[in-house]
Amino acid sequence: MNAARFLGAAGKTGAKATKLWGTVVSSSMEKTVVVEVERWSKHPRVGKIIKHRRKFPAHDESEAARVGDRVVIEQCRPISKTKFYTMTEIVTEADYIDRSNPSVVTVAKTTEPAAAASAATAL
Repeated sequence: MNAARFLGAAGKTGAKATKLWGTVVSSSMEKTVVVEVERWSKHPRVGKIIKHRRKFPAHDESEAARVGDRVVIEQCRPISKTKFYTMTEIVTEADYIDRSNPSVVTVAKTTEPAAAASAATAL
């Protein structure tokens, strides 16, 4: 019983792995990115909408993600003491300025078909 709880969503229990969407806030470590996930909840008594943030270290095998990218992370087996998530895809790349050539600016790229279609019609 205890092993099944430890394996959780990525183990042999048959449950689906938890997926989270967030923004990369740090990519300075080797094969690791820190992803900040935001969620909103309503205060039970006051009714005010409250923003909750949490940072998750995630494994990035290809080291493709950079600060500002919107990514999807998925729960997996423990990779280290603090890493329990793997980055599965980059949803949107952030705008970057090439430090070696400041005149070159890379525009945000997206993999969402709806966003790409709306961007094409806006032109």
